[in-house]
Amino acid sequence: MANWFQLQEHMFPLPLMGWCIGNVFTSPSYRGKGYATVCTSQVVKELLAKYDDIILNVDNQNRQAVGIYEKLGFREHCTYLEGLGTLKQPKGSKNK
Repeated sequence: MANWFQLQEHMFPLPLMGWCIGNVFTSPSYRGKGYATVCTSQVVKELLAKYDDIILNVDNQNRQAVGIYEKLGFREHCTYLEGLGTLKQPKGSKNK
């Protein structure tokens, strides 16, 4: 993968739903040159040849990225929260 663009292996099949694209990143010194648009557009084109739906997650505060995805035909469907969690055992549980 070129050093100016990264599309991590965050694409996974969602049964009956389509594919999810996430973690698209362009190094700051290469932004504004259309690289993310070209690369993401090709990924979308190839996925749409095989699947009906593609899901993309993006920080809705990242207006530049949102603009690119809207230009590619994506639209907001829902808001979600992504974060880290810790599994804790219930009190009295014997599992450790």
